[in-house]
Amino acid sequence: PDVQTGGQILRTTYYGIEDGYGVDPDKLVTANGERFDPAGFTAASNLFSLGTWLNVCYEGRCVTVWLNDRCGACELDLSRAAFLELTPLSRGVIWAVIAILE
Repeated sequence: PDVQTGGQILRTTYYGIEDGYGVDPDKLVTANGERFDPAGFTAASNLFSLGTWLNVCYEGRCVTVWLNDRCGACELDLSRAAFLELTPLSRGVIWAVIAILE
């Protein structure tokens, strides 16, 4: 389905699995060389190009994240702050609508 957020029509929308990750940020450098910030609105994925802005929606709530890292078998791994914008961390894994922002 198409999703409209913030006045922008988003493309390449599909459903994927996300889970919040929370590691010691002092020990993690992202794939694009940035220091990981659990309070930032960032994400890791192997499905999109680094430097892509994504809109992630779940149960009527949406968050925009910057893709700056890669992950193992995940489809999309959200930072702690981004995950919390959508749902409590206790949910662990959610199915969300993801769209690439142009």
